[in-house]
Amino acid sequence: MKYACNEEGVQALNSMAQAISEAIEEMNNLISGLQSAADEHENIGPHKESLNSALEDIGSSLNQAAEPANSVSEKLTDVAEAYQDVIDNNRFQGSGGK
Repeated sequence: MKYACNEEGVQALNSMAQAISEAIEEMNNLISGLQSAADEHENIGPHKESLNSALEDIGSSLNQAAEPANSVSEKLTDVAEAYQDVIDNNRFQGSGGK
């Protein structure tokens, strides 16, 4: 999918970058919430250890996935900024300035 070098394209790219960052943060919050809930309930019984192990595995996987996802988010932001620079330069040149 290509995005035009216009305000809508810049907004779309920034929205995607923000959505990626927010999704990572939300997943981290959910895992933390699950871990807190598990820690509060000591009466989970023999499954507590397996639950803790599963949450650790999920957290580890999320941490590994977060780095490339954050890179994508940063790249989207960089492209949006470059597009915005082109738009701003075209406005400046179009208004008679150089």
